[in-house]
Amino acid sequence: MRRRTAGLLIAGVMVGSMAMARQGEPQVEKGQLTGGDHLIHPFSIVRLAPGAFAQAPGAVRDELVRRGCLIPQTFRAQQAENVISGKFRNGSNGDWAALCSKAGSSSVLVFWNGSAQGVQELSAQKDTDYVQALTSGVVYGYSRRITAASPERIRKAKQNRRLEPFDHDGIDDAFVEKGSVIHYFREGHWEELQGGEVKK
Repeated sequence: MRRRTAGLLIAGVMVGSMAMARQGEPQVEKGQLTGGDHLIHPFSIVRLAPGAFAQAPGAVRDELVRRGCLIPQTFRAQQAENVISGKFRNGSNGDWAALCSKAGSSSVLVFWNGSAQGVQELSAQKDTDYVQALTSGVVYGYSRRITAASPERIRKAKQNRRLEPFDHDGIDDAFVEKGSVIHYFREGHWEELQGGEVKK
């Protein structure tokens, strides 16, 4: 069920360097890659420091800093994205998840009950695998976004209904405007469920 992006990005070559800014300010990586049209295209990825997410528990922010994480933002972002809360283990505890970008790749980190103990890491992917051509402009934009998926949202995909019951949230891991998968924790391990089309 893991979606592939080879049709979009045949190769990725980073030629820019990350502009190091003060804590809390956006950090922008600029580079070039080869697109599906075999031409070289510029790309841009904006990342935020953990300190930009004041709503997250201090333990979550501190652990993201300790791990050297920055939080990538989609080209459509109107506010800080990719640090989310939900009930990802059961229907009672409040958990957190963050998309941690480090050394050119991002993975989903899950913080049970907002604690830095027993953090789980999911779905490491190269950041350039989630860069796509935009409808306007020549610079390719970053497009990976995580959101909380309620049981009702999970059930919308017919393929998932045979895997009932769903009694807590999953983590929708999307390639914006293309599709998504849902990470769902059950009986001590993560399942990968069908997500959906991501509307423009």
